Amino acid sequence: MTSTAPESGLDLGLLPWQQDAWRAWQERISSEQTPHAVLIHGPEGIGKSQFAHEMIRAQVCTQPTAEGLACGQCHGCRMLAAGAHTDVTTLRPEEGKKNIRIEPIRQLTEFMSLSTSHAPRRIAMIWPADAMNLNAANALLKTLEEPPGPALMVLVTAHPARLPATIRSRCQMLRLPRPERAQAKQWLLEQGSTHDSDLLLALAQGSPLRALQYEGGDELKHWHQQKQALLAFLSGKKGLSGMASTYPIAAAGVWLSAIQLFFLDALRLAMSDDSGALSGIATQAETVQLLGLFDIEALSELQIKIMEFRRLLGGNLNPDLFVEDLLLNLRDCTMAALAKASA
Repeated sequence: MTSTAPESGLDLGLLPWQQDAWRAWQERISSEQTPHAVLIHGPEGIGKSQFAHEMIRAQVCTQPTAEGLACGQCHGCRMLAAGAHTDVTTLRPEEGKKNIRIEPIRQLTEFMSLSTSHAPRRIAMIWPADAMNLNAANALLKTLEEPPGPALMVLVTAHPARLPATIRSRCQMLRLPRPERAQAKQWLLEQGSTHDSDLLLALAQGSPLRALQYEGGDELKHWHQQKQALLAFLSGKKGLSGMASTYPIAAAGVWLSAIQLFFLDALRLAMSDDSGALSGIATQAETVQLLGLFDIEALSELQIKIMEFRRLLGGNLNPDLFVEDLLLNLRDCTMAALAKASA
């Protein structure tokens, strides 16, 4: 366990799309006592941990602003910023591990039972909370059922359904939504983004922080290659050989979502001439090219097929067979649509 500090790599403070959630939180704690546990959840890449950190900063601050935010100058704020606040801790998976095991939870329970030194309560942040294994979750449950004195436990997750229902029921739930696309695009511009913001956000499934990560990575280049290979394969200009290497299984969550969105855009275009409704995952010309290979029925069927393949992710997969089976299923729909059109 360590003293909590911002995890997003961004400046301190709320992100622009978190203002409403912050006001709702302030209204909640002004009309009730501060809960002993809150579960912050929402999509990945929207700044949940940053929001949680602002919540914790406000708890240790002795001179909060009128909006309930930390002043950043008082002794409590300075200790937290230095990673030296003795009443605050963060629990994350150990380095090189994916799960949070029971022993750190036991240590956390001991920490929460100690008297406070500076803050009005002991505070712990568990992130990601869904990383707790079953034994760890059960151990935490005892602390949530019987809080040892003044305490605030902040659980953060993008997957609340992975937590036991008994954990969720003992926390106040606070959901953070994705921002509207216009707000996310403006924020990316303010961060110095130089790439197509519509494409970045589409590839990141609308999550601005993830889109900002893609700005400096290879994801855009890889998607361009995958998109061109897909169009060539579906139109019969490219064979199956070597396709698996174009779609690495380690990044399947990214490119499978992008493919699904690409087909969804084609379906949107088939049902409406409004190009403004497209996600930005591909150019309008590329979307028209894809649309020319399918009819509306096939595009609708493909959404179901891709969802079936998404459910297989995380299992014991043969990467080559997974990619080849997916592509052949997509091409079968293409051939069926073309055969129907020529009949």
